[in-house]
Amino acid sequence: MADYTIKVRRFQPESGQGPYWEEFNVDLEPSLSVLDGLLQAKDREDGSLAVRCSCRAAICGSCGMKIKASPGSAARPRSARPKKEPTRWHPRLAARPAATRS
Repeated sequence: MADYTIKVRRFQPESGQGPYWEEFNVDLEPSLSVLDGLLQAKDREDGSLAVRCSCRAAICGSCGMKIKASPGSAARPRSARPKKEPTRWHPRLAARPAATRS
């Protein structure tokens, strides 16, 4: 297994703070997907991490997000190199009033 760093953009509106980045270290086989890494981080490190997925086979599009600044399916297997650059995850943030959008 290889070590990967997944960098997740998070937002907690009740805190009054803006969005922030949080890193999770996961151990994955190189053939597994970003979604597998996110689910591992949710199970092992932070149960409050919310991930939307349905088929887990990159068919339905439910797990669509930006991965390394490009839109795509988190369920599609990734062939990223371990520990070179964190994989950044941009979830679809809930609609916010125009005054708080950045």
